[in-house]
Amino acid sequence: MVKRHSKPVKRHKTEPDGRHAPLPPPIKIAKEHLNLYKTLRMARLALDPLSLATFWVAEDASIVYVNRAACRSLGYSRRELLALKIMDIDPDFSRRRWTRHWNSGKLSRARLIETMHRTKDGRVFPVEVAISAFSVGGRQYHCDFVKDITDRRQTEAEQDKARRALDDKVRERTAELHATIQALRKAAAYRKRIERALRDHQHQLRSLVSELAVAEGQERQRIATGIHDDISQMLAAAKLKTGQLGKRMTTRSPSRKLVNDLERILNQVLDSSRSLTFDLASPVLHRIGLEAALDDLCDRMRMISTVEFAFVSDRKAKPAGTAIQELVFQSVKELMRNVINHAQAKQAKVSLTRRNNALRVVVSDDGIGFDESSLKGFRPTGGFGLDTIRERIHYLGGHFSIRPVSPHGSSVILTVPLSSQRSEPV
Repeated sequence: MVKRHSKPVKRHKTEPDGRHAPLPPPIKIAKEHLNLYKTLRMARLALDPLSLATFWVAEDASIVYVNRAACRSLGYSRRELLALKIMDIDPDFSRRRWTRHWNSGKLSRARLIETMHRTKDGRVFPVEVAISAFSVGGRQYHCDFVKDITDRRQTEAEQDKARRALDDKVRERTAELHATIQALRKAAAYRKRIERALRDHQHQLRSLVSELAVAEGQERQRIATGIHDDISQMLAAAKLKTGQLGKRMTTRSPSRKLVNDLERILNQVLDSSRSLTFDLASPVLHRIGLEAALDDLCDRMRMISTVEFAFVSDRKAKPAGTAIQELVFQSVKELMRNVINHAQAKQAKVSLTRRNNALRVVVSDDGIGFDESSLKGFRPTGGFGLDTIRERIHYLGGHFSIRPVSPHGSSVILTVPLSSQRSEPV
């Protein structure tokens, strides 16, 4: 029996248009380049299954090898791609540019670039190309691994759009913040102007209060001096003449009783004039000073009331101005009258001390105490009143407070600066 040998039949592949074509050679190269042919035949086994489009390119930009992924990405058959050059599928590369880049060595070493590829139907899409240089038979070639980056470019475009929108929003918010900062700066500047004007106004008020206190003290002193030098002297002279007249009368004279009554009335008027003189202006205050005047005031109040007043001082130097001394003296006198008339106290104390650059006066008693709000606006015996004392002390930069004393009584605390600066509560 004779064996028949049959030659293997080559199967035809289907072109993209559906026609069958004979199996094309894997490379487009002369027969004498056998080494390259063997290299390509071995590489085809490894590169054809890859999902990345793979191109081998010669120095003249001709394509010498493509894998199946390259054919799918561009829509060409292998035969059609092997008949093309890089300039035919990459619109960004002209022949001159290719030659310039190849000669400069930029494309003859491994690198990663982004460019564009054009399909058979003319669609252009972005790609990322990893280029590796190699040589076979003394000739240079490029192995290009091509990745479609359309999705990445789209994502980058969306990110860039979002980044631009964010930048716009940041610029908008920055502008708003800048406008807010400018408005706050203007408001702060306006507030500083208002505060400066308020400080100037307060300074003017303190100056006016000080001038008023000085003027009031001077007027009190003038009136007191007038009463003492004129009215009191005339009353004393009238009392003397009345006494002389009474001595000339007999005890049985019908006018004797009338003269005695007149002498008694003159004594009362003279005592009232002396008391009025003291109420208007303390001679001790103007001649010696505040400390001696308060000590003398306690003695006088002790004589005209049942309250046992005591004066305590730290004996430190207290170089206060005339206005401050007058205000403190009149305020303490009014507070002592309040103790006599309303506190039902048995004992009271006036203390005068110096704390830093301020005078601190405390009028305390063991009476029934009182609520500060209940005496708001109260003006006993035609004097200052608590509201007036508080306002004048405040205008001079001082502080006024009322505190309860355990178990009974209360303390009124006055703090007044020795200089024109404001003092803190002590």
